[in-house]
Amino acid sequence: MTSISFLVIGVVCVLLLLFFLIRCLTQGRACPSRCNIDGRTVLVTGADTAVGVELTRELSRRGARVIMAVKVHAKVFCGHSTVPYV
Repeated sequence: MTSISFLVIGVVCVLLLLFFLIRCLTQGRACPSRCNIDGRTVLVTGADTAVGVELTRELSRRGARVIMAVKVHAKVFCGHSTVPYV
């Protein structure tokens, strides 16, 4: 085999390794903490974004009273139906 063949095989191996490493790091695993935060009040800024809605959902699931702070009030209605009410 020529040196170009080894180079191509090396680049492919590195790209595959990077792909699997990035995939493992970004699979979206659930938070392992099971802390109960009943009765605590939490202010979530940016609650009109996807991350804010997920954070609000998780905090309310754990028993916190969540205040959603947003810039554009109309955007909240897109995700509010998935957040449980207490």
